[in-house]
Amino acid sequence: MDLGDAPKLRNLVVAIACTSVFAICTVSVFYFYGLHGPATLYPYTAQSQQTIVILRIALIATILSFLPFWFSIRRKHRPSTSALWSGFGVLIVLVLYGLSGCRGILGRSIEVAGWHVSTSFFFPSLFFSEFNFLTFICEVAPVTAGFTGVIVYSSLKSAVSLKRQ
Repeated sequence: MDLGDAPKLRNLVVAIACTSVFAICTVSVFYFYGLHGPATLYPYTAQSQQTIVILRIALIATILSFLPFWFSIRRKHRPSTSALWSGFGVLIVLVLYGLSGCRGILGRSIEVAGWHVSTSFFFPSLFFSEFNFLTFICEVAPVTAGFTGVIVYSSLKSAVSLKRQ
């Protein structure tokens, strides 16, 4: 019940999984941070700025989630096992991303070899300051991981049935 030697189908499943992480993470950040109304939050003056930052967070989450997908789908497991490994891997990656963004660990400006490096590009203050990182860890990460597992399962089942035909 695995994809075996069908790399095109496997790559298609990974692409579907990465796209789903991007879409689900974007929607869940909008919803759980309460950004779906007409108002903007403090550091941003327009909703377009908030949207760009949210899309950047979702893109970073997608890039970080690529390896759990690749390794769980590459192995010869049943679709349900691969979906569980994918969902669990995404959850771990997003929780680590949220923890590293809290202001005590990496979410501050660092100085490397005399160069001042700001981490605000990766960890915007609106989403990772004070207790906001808990919203990301406790709400955005589990929802994204759960829905991603379901999408990986359904796309793997469809790919296996396509391979049989």
